[in-house]
Amino acid sequence: MLHRTRLLDTAPEPEYDRITRLVSNVLRVPMSSVTLVDRHRQWFKSAVGLSERETARSVSFCSHAVALGRVLSVPDAMADSRFADNPYVTGDPNIRFYLGVPLLTSGGAALGALCAMDRVSRTPSPREIAILADLADLVVEQIELRLAATTDGLTGALQRMAFLGEAGRDVARAHRSRRPLSCLMIDADRFKAINDTFGHAAGDAVLRHIVAECREVLRGSDYLGRIGGEEFGIMLPDTGLDHAFAIAER
Repeated sequence: MLHRTRLLDTAPEPEYDRITRLVSNVLRVPMSSVTLVDRHRQWFKSAVGLSERETARSVSFCSHAVALGRVLSVPDAMADSRFADNPYVTGDPNIRFYLGVPLLTSGGAALGALCAMDRVSRTPSPREIAILADLADLVVEQIELRLAATTDGLTGALQRMAFLGEAGRDVARAHRSRRPLSCLMIDADRFKAINDTFGHAAGDAVLRHIVAECREVLRGSDYLGRIGGEEFGIMLPDTGLDHAFAIAER
């Protein structure tokens, strides 16, 4: 689900920066973040008081909030066996207090957490927890609005312009890094005959099934767009020709 948002490694956006500023100001903490957690790392979509843009998941407080699926409060990290030897506790930025609310989509997927951190130990009040939870809901609303604006309502694939925009950025990135990049183009043959014979409802079901089948063989970093009525494109970052042919055959 996280990769479908296309948020990882994107530029700062004022909608998220406003929320982290609110967290810092209202809860009076020097550090706050909108943190997205994938398999190997945590990445900060927005952050106040943190110099790094990402860290390994193994040192992430937020990954614990994601795993719990509920508010995580750590009044004193030095007194908590899960975090006492964490390098971000024993060294810069010297986290002592952590409060995190998971970013849960309407479907229940955990994308990361909205976090408040301090260099001194403290116990959050119920009011502070409620405020952070409300702000976490605002982050999720922003993410889901982004998905709705870029996703084809019928199939769930990216809309044409969103797909082309992402593909353009990946092509430029591949040129700069000299990393492989492949693209698959899919056209459903004789699709008009399905509509003419069985009706548009059946045709819609076929399109949804095509996208669902494609997703079964794609990685989280791959993405699929509907670029025409029954035409689809799939971008395969860091994928050479041989592997792309194998995926196409599947």
